[in-house]
Amino acid sequence: MQYIVLLICCIGLNFLISCNNSVDGNYVENNSKKADSLSKALVKKVTGILYQYVSDSLDKSRSYKKIFTDFNKEGKEIQSSTVFNYDSDSSYFKYVNKYNEKGDLVEKTWYNVPRTLPNINISFKEIYSYSNDKLIEAITYNSDGSVRIKKEFVYEQNNLDKERWYNIDGSVRSQQAYIYNDRGNIKEKLYLNSEETIEARLLLDYNEKNMQIKTVLMDNNDNIEYIEEFIYDDSGNKIKLIKYSATGKPIHAIEFSYEYFEDFN
Repeated sequence: MQYIVLLICCIGLNFLISCNNSVDGNYVENNSKKADSLSKALVKKVTGILYQYVSDSLDKSRSYKKIFTDFNKEGKEIQSSTVFNYDSDSSYFKYVNKYNEKGDLVEKTWYNVPRTLPNINISFKEIYSYSNDKLIEAITYNSDGSVRIKKEFVYEQNNLDKERWYNIDGSVRSQQAYIYNDRGNIKEKLYLNSEETIEARLLLDYNEKNMQIKTVLMDNNDNIEYIEEFIYDDSGNKIKLIKYSATGKPIHAIEFSYEYFEDFN
């Protein structure tokens, strides 16, 4: 149960930080091309409005958020900010990406930014290492420079087969394995503990254009934890993400709007 709670929190954090699997660089580069204008194929900026269908009485401060994500002309995500209680003076967090000359992500730094104070505090930083053009390692550092966690990427031929998270002492904390469909899309993510026992599964569904349209998180007893639905416009841009409870009740949603670069070709 402790692992499942941690898993849900981690998935929720990723959902808020970048909606990243919603508006990351790969998504923009592959799916944001306007059918009527290839000269404006790359997204410059994405704004996401996150709202809850049912306000959480235990945490009113999390009922409204706004996400700003910026991209360069290569379709790479430069930075993203998530503002809590956007119309108030609450703090927000952001991350900034750095790339090498090949365009590989080599560093991601998260910041805590108090809106009423001038100082910006580094929360933690992640450094990425590559071999043969494949991401093989990510090390997360605390603000004081100490190692927070290490992640290893394992490949089967050209497909990412497994990710392993390691504690500071080198022991395995958790793992994540991938199963692919015939089109090469990830159809299932297996969340494993250090003993490689399946603690949860994420099922992914795609449309005929290989665009992700649905995910279902299952616990280790195959009970549904939540469902996410992804909605696109006619040009292939993700315009809405809706999260449902196990019973199908809407929990919250993110609506996206896009700004494109002018013709630069």
